[in-house]
Amino acid sequence: MDKALAKERLRGQKCPYCGAEKQALAYGNVENDRIEVFQGVGCMICEKQFTEVYSFCRVILTDYPGEDFRVYFNG
Repeated sequence: MDKALAKERLRGQKCPYCGAEKQALAYGNVENDRIEVFQGVGCMICEKQFTEVYSFCRVILTDYPGEDFRVYFNG
């Protein structure tokens, strides 16, 4: 796999394998380990699967507009 092409496709919210648009991607349940969030994704065009991983960065308190708490787990 061409890593540069895969990164470009992912930035465009496309399948990293075949380049299918977001509408052709089926997102699974969200799971987390308290540090990262994982979501399985399946492409309905090429039938390949991949996992998107999100890092927890911050919390914004809705009761206190403007309050922004950043939580760093790596240091």
